[in-house]
Amino acid sequence: MKTLENRVTDLEIRYAHQEALVDALNDIIREQQDTIDLIKKELRHMIDRHQAADAPVNEPPPHY
Repeated sequence: MKTLENRVTDLEIRYAHQEALVDALNDIIREQQDTIDLIKKELRHMIDRHQAADAPVNEPPPHY
């Protein structure tokens, strides 16, 4: 049977591993959010360019 000290040591080790895992996952989430923000910015730029290109090209000037 494990002693109380061994059980506490095991729990501390598990906690340390979980803490490292949570930190790693937070880093991944932060990177993904940065990527999402960049994609949204680029998409907004592309939408704006597309809408500007939809303006009538061959429409005569208003004085005709």
